[in-house]
Amino acid sequence: MELVQRGEANFCTEWSIDDALAVGKRSGFSLKQYNTYDTDPIIFMNQKKPPFDKKLVRQAFQWAFDYDAMRNFFKGYSTAMAGTFPPSYPQAAKDLPTFKQDPAKARSLLSQAGVDPASLDISFMTPTGYNDLVAGATITQASLQKIGVKVSVRQLPFGQIVSAFSSPTTAAMMTDLYNSPFTLDPTQFLAEYLPTAFAHSFSNYDNPEVPKLIDKIQSTGDAATQQTLLNEVQHKLVDDAPCIWGGTPKTLVVVPDYLDGYVMQTTDYRFPCLFYLLRVAVFLR
Repeated sequence: MELVQRGEANFCTEWSIDDALAVGKRSGFSLKQYNTYDTDPIIFMNQKKPPFDKKLVRQAFQWAFDYDAMRNFFKGYSTAMAGTFPPSYPQAAKDLPTFKQDPAKARSLLSQAGVDPASLDISFMTPTGYNDLVAGATITQASLQKIGVKVSVRQLPFGQIVSAFSSPTTAAMMTDLYNSPFTLDPTQFLAEYLPTAFAHSFSNYDNPEVPKLIDKIQSTGDAATQQTLLNEVQHKLVDDAPCIWGGTPKTLVVVPDYLDGYVMQTTDYRFPCLFYLLRVAVFLR
């Protein structure tokens, strides 16, 4: 941020919300805003760890989460989601309700599951050094406390979290990551929920109907049929509740006024530093 402000660096792709807002409003800079398709955070519930073997408990946690607090972390530059696809994603189902915090509904679902919230002590591992993921963990902790559930948060290097989740005895009950498609192929988004996915070790989600539906989506060339199947799998994922979709933040990028030509692809993640065709304007005095 300081290098860009001083003109010692011309361009940067990875801006925190605070830095982008501070620099983007200064003279000589423009603040660019983009709707990208990444989910931040995606909070997995480990179904090999009770009580997450019960779907009603996972659903309860979805409705207990404080989505407004997550949006506030991003200074309002984030949108709540209705499922695995962000609302601006072209193939997102239009008939799913957007998640919002509803403690009463969460308590009711726990009651239906026969689970006393006071009996729960949830372990949550979150990657150190990632402020948004740490925020996702602490917001989860505060949210569940409102319904009487205790959550213990540990910050660890991401590699240690991966190692911990490689064994059921050391795995935590919850963790949070990012999810982004990188392409406009909707099945790449859905691949996070396959048994072969990297994320599977964090959720242990396994519904045999989901791979079958994804195979059908990939094999059909008819757009209407594909959307029908996509809607079906989105509804199935929301009902199975393998995770909490924390929100989809905007991507903010600061561009000095002397640079021209920067356009972000909607499938870009916020972190990769790609090669862009940027032109340097020459100002004659």
